[in-house]
Amino acid sequence: MKVSVIVCTYSSGMMNHCLECINSLKNQSYDNLEIICIVDGNEEYYRKLKEVLDKDTKLYLNEKTWGY
Repeated sequence: MKVSVIVCTYSSGMMNHCLECINSLKNQSYDNLEIICIVDGNEEYYRKLKEVLDKDTKLYLNEKTWGY
């Protein structure tokens, strides 16, 4: 069974934590894992993540901030 994990992030100040989280997920023993990262309304941060994440991680951008 495939497991999807969604990582939500919004601030480029949290980039190290976000990358740490994603790397930790990739190092899990479960093989059938899909990682989805959603950036909430921060296009600059989205572009930075897009440069460093590999193609195995699906990356999406909310056009506006939905979090509170």
